[in-house]
Amino acid sequence: MTCNAGFIATFKDNRNIWDTCKLPEVKCVCAELPGLVSNDIGRFSALAANGTEGLLASMYDGKYGDLVVYRYDATGTRVGVDYVDGVPQGQVRYGPSGARGGVVEPGPDVGRYTDIATSGARAYVSYYDVTNGDLKVAVRDGTSWASHTIDGANGDVGLYSSIAIDSDGLPGIAYFMRSAGANFNASDCPAPTPTGALKDLTALKFARAKIANPRSDADWTIRVVACLSKPPPPCDGCTNTCADTGSGPACLTTATGCMPACDMNTEVCVSSNGPKCGKKYNPSQLIDIPLGTGVFASLAFNGKNAVIAYMQRSGPTVNGRVVPDGDLYAVQVDAQNVRGMPVLIDGVGDTGYFPDVKIEPATKQIAIAFHDFSTKSLKFYLAAQLQTGVTLETIDNGVDMARPGEQGFVGTDTAIVFGPQSGQVWAVYQDATRGDLKLAKRTSAWSVQTPLATEGAVGFFADGVYANGRLWATHARLKSKLVTGQPELDNVLLLQQGPQN
Repeated sequence: MTCNAGFIATFKDNRNIWDTCKLPEVKCVCAELPGLVSNDIGRFSALAANGTEGLLASMYDGKYGDLVVYRYDATGTRVGVDYVDGVPQGQVRYGPSGARGGVVEPGPDVGRYTDIATSGARAYVSYYDVTNGDLKVAVRDGTSWASHTIDGANGDVGLYSSIAIDSDGLPGIAYFMRSAGANFNASDCPAPTPTGALKDLTALKFARAKIANPRSDADWTIRVVACLSKPPPPCDGCTNTCADTGSGPACLTTATGCMPACDMNTEVCVSSNGPKCGKKYNPSQLIDIPLGTGVFASLAFNGKNAVIAYMQRSGPTVNGRVVPDGDLYAVQVDAQNVRGMPVLIDGVGDTGYFPDVKIEPATKQIAIAFHDFSTKSLKFYLAAQLQTGVTLETIDNGVDMARPGEQGFVGTDTAIVFGPQSGQVWAVYQDATRGDLKLAKRTSAWSVQTPLATEGAVGFFADGVYANGRLWATHARLKSKLVTGQPELDNVLLLQQGPQN
């Protein structure tokens, strides 16, 4: 008796195990080996309703660098796990029902910045290929997935991807270009054509599928929607030592004779009007949220017209460093891929984080929820069309009456969910200060509801949909645990049931 890869031949009573069992008088079975288990699952997640079948959730497996999709039935029970991309062809060494089908060899790092949408029997996942700096999409037609690259030959693209389906059932994707490649044509940007090094050029891009079941980049039309050159990072091109002696990072010559001696862990002796200790500075240490335009892209379709909300993040340079300041913009790209003029939604303070744009099903109004960092609050825009001067509503100001004097950062991950009744809308979002998954409901005004989850550090990458008669939300719980005295990640994706009305 010989077993398939990932299984081992054993006596049926499991009291002895051999690689091959040939004793005719003993019943043998193929027992599955223990499967791989990931301890970093659920980041960069998104949720979609899958018709009457249930729910689909896309996410990143950070342990192995893979794109993963969970499948749930209509009751919220998980019924399947698909490792969609990132698993190479390799020998099955563990149980195939576990992570990666039992393949342990490393593959490309893919699956960050996922978003998911469905249309009929098809499901689509957009995501970022970290290894190659590309935008990719995975399409499930029936029960099998197929992935391909859409964009990436002319820049580092695909961050903050957002996917939606138009009225003809065709997918579109909005995404961020962090830097342009040598072959990027700056004249594709809206006028005036940006100047400066291509590596410092950022853009909001939009890809529209030509067919409902795209299989290659030839099945997409790509449009550059907005461009912005970011300032070069400190010490850009420095071949000496990048250090900060008190007036900002600068490219300096290494010196000797600093008195008192420099801290060897954090400082270096450099020449700046004589020997002086400067703080070590690595030019590759970029801020977590990049500068540029198109950050946090969010896409919705109003018929064939694409509506994209995004942050433009720039700011003045002080002591050699950019002081970031975010503004929220939105733009429309019509059915012929003609881009409209960007509209400033909110430019007061540092704002525009984590926007989510949706179209109200009945009235076709444009709704945008976003985090205002300056006020720590979650705000809401609602209008018949994109326009400036709309009075913004506050969904949650972060103040909890049960904790006088405290204010939390709320809305740092958010999703708008419209219900089946006219005017029925919820906001699912994270309270980043307390690590909770919160819920707010809008009738004549917004009211904060009972939190959906509060146990542990939860609410990361919050998303929500209305399906099968109720609201559903996914989010990541991020934590670590001690294993043989060493800290290890223990991140998981959680699915929460919300209200029915």
